[in-house]
Amino acid sequence: PKPWGPSPEDRFVGHLMFRAAREGRPPLALLPCWVNAVTQMDCWWLDYEPEGTHSSARPKKEARSLCAHGLFPQIALLQELDDAYPGAKFILNHRDARAWLRSVDTYGHLRRILTEADLPGLPRGVGGDDDDLADWFESHAERVRRHFTGRKAGTLLEMKLEEGDEQIKARLEAFLGRELDWGRHNATTWV
Repeated sequence: PKPWGPSPEDRFVGHLMFRAAREGRPPLALLPCWVNAVTQMDCWWLDYEPEGTHSSARPKKEARSLCAHGLFPQIALLQELDDAYPGAKFILNHRDARAWLRSVDTYGHLRRILTEADLPGLPRGVGGDDDDLADWFESHAERVRRHFTGRKAGTLLEMKLEEGDEQIKARLEAFLGRELDWGRHNATTWV
């Protein structure tokens, strides 16, 4: 969550982007004016199913089950982002699919959410199998590459996390034209 708005729908970048798109506005229109880069657009969570969908024979809380939700505007709104922000720079950070799967499996409930939520290109119930989830991961990267095929240099930077911090930092700085503080700031430490 970010430090603005009273509810998740007012704080999570993914919620704000989809709401702006529904309103016919550019996807980043509802972000605070001081935001000049977005490093994570997606948001995903587990929540109890809405009231009224449970059996009345059991108490409300026990009757309701957890439902998975996920918003991935970087997938669903790629064209809208590209159209709304001419000259914007896009970065596709990628990694070995098997390494990504290990990360998914050690990051809280992410595997469950990816498998149970209805996501672009990954229908509800698909993703429990490693190959299915790896295919989804790779197909997203390929879709981004196809989207930017034929564009002038400087529109899309693809980097692999396996390249190493120094090489990634140098490539990002050259692409963005500014110095960066680059390194692992969200490494999983509890595994």
